Amino acid sequence: AVDEASETALATRLEALGFRCSGRHRSKAVLLYRQGEINLLLNAEPDSFARTFYHERGPSICAVGLFTDDPVRALNRATALHCPRFDSRLGPSELAIPAINAPDGSLVYFVSADLGPKGPFEIDFALSEDDAGSNAGAGLAFIDHIALGMPTDQLDTWILFYRALLGMQPGDSLELSDPYGLIRSCGIASENRKVRVVLNVSLSRSTLTARTVSTFAGASVHHIALSCNDIFETVARLRANGVRDRRRLARGRADPGARHQRGDRDGGGAGGRRVDRGRLPRAERPERRAPDGAPLAPGDMVTIPALVLASFVLALPWLTDAIAVVLTVATMIVVLKGL
Repeated sequence: AVDEASETALATRLEALGFRCSGRHRSKAVLLYRQGEINLLLNAEPDSFARTFYHERGPSICAVGLFTDDPVRALNRATALHCPRFDSRLGPSELAIPAINAPDGSLVYFVSADLGPKGPFEIDFALSEDDAGSNAGAGLAFIDHIALGMPTDQLDTWILFYRALLGMQPGDSLELSDPYGLIRSCGIASENRKVRVVLNVSLSRSTLTARTVSTFAGASVHHIALSCNDIFETVARLRANGVRDRRRLARGRADPGARHQRGDRDGGGAGGRRVDRGRLPRAERPERRAPDGAPLAPGDMVTIPALVLASFVLALPWLTDAIAVVLTVATMIVVLKGL
């Protein structure tokens, strides 16, 4: 789901990832981007479900399509389990594809496997002339899995949705470490493992999963994992296309002070010196002195707090006894007044 501006920005990002614009919908503002067996649609149609979804959440995944041997049977099973059916507005000669609403409000389309992998697109899209061959792009082949981030109390709802409606089976639940907390992750897959979904909930409010849930006000697609045949060749192609490595970005965000220090050391502020933000350079820090004005050695700086602490500990029994005496006297006064 995109608008006109975000469609242009996202199209540029997809082209850097090796995708190619392979066609345009015959009656709607929808673009088809392909690479290997991956088909991505950018839906900027005004007055549509995608546009409403965009206004609520911004650029996001509003629908997924799954191939099935019997779309009508899949739809009937979903409606029998009280899952809302969705009927989209059809254009001239557009293929009618059954769909249902997922728990987060997005759509799941049941596409007939009899149409073949390119069937729906050949019917609804005006394909470009160079789409006849396979687009190798950056070497991305197919979608490995889709990961969803969700509030903790929605995990069971999503597991039940995938098990009851799609017949998928959940795997083991794992706890993964994030720089800002723990993430509980549960994988769920179809019997042939061609459809795999990862459900993530955050045990901390600071993780990327938690921020995704906060941004979209609920469950949503957190990321899409794309498979490739040669990861080293694919990474090399992506870097050549200007795609930045997220690990490097993550390191910079995890330690912003270190990033500032590197910038200063390389010729930034303070004449190229390494400066710790918020602290004076060691040579410019005021010298610590004792009450008599004599400079303090490092050992003295530790000794004085230690002596204060030791004095307090030694005086603690006397303080306890004094409090007990005061309480005893106060009790006697109250008793005497009562008599």
